[in-house]
Amino acid sequence: MARWLLSRQPFKTSLQAIIAKYRSVYYLHERGRDISEARLDGNGLYIFGDHDGLSREDEELLAKHAEWISLGSTPYMSWHAAAYLAYLLKRQV
Repeated sequence: MARWLLSRQPFKTSLQAIIAKYRSVYYLHERGRDISEARLDGNGLYIFGDHDGLSREDEELLAKHAEWISLGSTPYMSWHAAAYLAYLLKRQV
């Protein structure tokens, strides 16, 4: 199995192709609108950056196609933010 995986062409897809499949796209960013003011879609796509953030090109694309939301002025690790977001989405149900 490992030999087969190593022989495969690298899998690469663009952010644009991914977001095109979702009706609602959210980008969690410190400069985004407060999450408490956003109408969250449980079937939406939620994009988290790492400590370096996304590329300028990706952020320009997301500025056009995603709602930028924020957990506040305190920076969080992505996995903390994801856990909190999951909690908020679960409360909506």
